[in-house]
Amino acid sequence: MHEAQKNSQNAFAKPSNFGKFERKGSTYCWQFNYRNNPDMVRHGYSKPKGQSEKADKMKLLEDIITRLFVKGGYLRQIEKFIMFRCVSNDNKDNVELFTIYPHNYQLSPILVAAQKTDEVKHIKSLLDSLFANPADVYGVSNPLNIKELFGTAYSAPQPVQEVKIIPFDELMDKYAKRPFKDWDEFTNFTEKHLRIYTAAQRNAFVSKVLEFQPDLTNKVNKWKKGGRK
Repeated sequence: MHEAQKNSQNAFAKPSNFGKFERKGSTYCWQFNYRNNPDMVRHGYSKPKGQSEKADKMKLLEDIITRLFVKGGYLRQIEKFIMFRCVSNDNKDNVELFTIYPHNYQLSPILVAAQKTDEVKHIKSLLDSLFANPADVYGVSNPLNIKELFGTAYSAPQPVQEVKIIPFDELMDKYAKRPFKDWDEFTNFTEKHLRIYTAAQRNAFVSKVLEFQPDLTNKVNKWKKGGRK
């Protein structure tokens, strides 16, 4: 092969790090598991390997959600997806932002406490858009295709089994006032009992819990050395 031909091919070749990402220097990182293999936790990072991130970190987050959920179809595949803000190169310092489920999402207490800010409003709008069309939950690429919508090619998310359904009014009146020892206990409770409710209801419950237990946000990963306490 002539040298000119080699140079021409190299000019169009993808770099060796194309499609690869790294933890060090990432602004965002996430962990998730697939519905067909829920026991295996996978990880993702926002920084392309050997390259720089976008300077606009809100646009970076928007691009990640679009790439994974709008273009990548993650909503039809995941069991749970947790997004973190990385504040160091140690995972123990990660700050949880939100959790996405196949048919819902939940903001972290830190974002709920700041949900009137423009930044959190933008994040909520972005997440709400993922669930704008119920057909998306069932993996239907074209909701106008009625045969596909009601066909058997796609399975609906499986309902939570053997879990007592607590009426939402009871959750707000009784359970929102109960003390939770830490964020993990609170997360386990919401995942068990609030998965059937809308994002607005879930966030309303979190807001009310924080009214009665504002120190709960101190029991989440903090932006400091030492990580979770």
